[in-house]
Amino acid sequence: MLPGYAKKTNIGIGVAIFMWVAAYFLEQDFGQTAKGSLKLLTLAALVPFLFGCCTYAKGKGYHSAWGFLGLFWCFGLLALVLFPDRHRQVRGAKSARLQAPAEGTQHTNPPVISPGRK
Repeated sequence: MLPGYAKKTNIGIGVAIFMWVAAYFLEQDFGQTAKGSLKLLTLAALVPFLFGCCTYAKGKGYHSAWGFLGLFWCFGLLALVLFPDRHRQVRGAKSARLQAPAEGTQHTNPPVISPGRK
């Protein structure tokens, strides 16, 4: 995953989880009196969660629309986690290409040029 997207992902999903935990504990304290407001808070947490999922998909090399799997809450996030990281494969392919010769070619040492005698 690209580093810039990792920070945005952590912020988005972290804020959403904080909002859900706060809504849960507020519901335990206030019960039925604030039930409508807490449902609204729970739904409002969907916005940063989807933002985090979209940036997570983008950071792994996919279109940000894949982040809407976050509508399935934990199952969608789990699906995104299981997607392979396309940026890691590209980095690995570039380094492998630089280290090993291409298939079908022989690796030869460069000619050694020694200074001539005078």
